[in-house]
Amino acid sequence: MLILAKVVIKKKAKNPNYCGDELKGHGEQRAEEIAKKGLLLIGLEEKELDKIAKADQRKALVALAIKQETRVRNA
Repeated sequence: MLILAKVVIKKKAKNPNYCGDELKGHGEQRAEEIAKKGLLLIGLEEKELDKIAKADQRKALVALAIKQETRVRNA
């Protein structure tokens, strides 16, 4: 979990020059990558997320990493 926290805390990288739908698609793809890596680091599978409280620190940390690295909104 500390590794994921370091990823979240690191300085936000600038987005490459994308626009409109291209930017949205890139953000969604990046969010998926972060979610998969985050879940792997915290030892959870996607199917387990519905069973875990929204306030769970592990779940919140993955969500924060996605929010900081992308412009994807919460689903």
